[in-house]
Amino acid sequence: MTLNLVTGISLISLFISFVALVISYLRYKREHKFENENFIYETKYDCYSKILEEISKLLRSIEDYPLKYKQYLSKINAKNLSEEYIDLLDDEIDNLSDSIDEIMYDFEELFIANSILIPKTIIDKLELFIGDIYDCQLPDSIDKEKEYKELLAKLDIQLTKLINQANQIDETIREDMNVESLNQSLYKRIRK
Repeated sequence: MTLNLVTGISLISLFISFVALVISYLRYKREHKFENENFIYETKYDCYSKILEEISKLLRSIEDYPLKYKQYLSKINAKNLSEEYIDLLDDEIDNLSDSIDEIMYDFEELFIANSILIPKTIIDKLELFIGDIYDCQLPDSIDKEKEYKELLAKLDIQLTKLINQANQIDETIREDMNVESLNQSLYKRIRK
């Protein structure tokens, strides 16, 4: 009888140990999955924040360009300017145009570097946005003699389209990050 009792107690101990092992393993898997989801969410948040910041910087640069170009033209059209000063002004406006190109290339690199985390719907919108940015033609020092007004009017139309696309990208990112639902749950938690 004592042998059966010891065997029974051993089996119960073994069963309890096995159940504890299974529960520990399942808990580990759940916590590990939770940690991975949090990591991905935080990484996507950082990625999206940088992308939206670069979009904003790019749009702001393009928005400011027509005013700076008009200032450039008013200086160029002044009388009695030396060739050196005209060359300096030409270099200044060309450098401004080049700086916008650099911002555009940086944005594209940021997008490509982080595309592994970005859903296909957002990738498609970003690719369309980038393509439309490449289609923008900024007047430069060569265009001062040409129909720069036509280029500036076309740029204004393109800028409106880019702003609308940026708003759509922002909206899609907010949906991907489930921002509204998170805000609602945070609001409910704070109210309690």
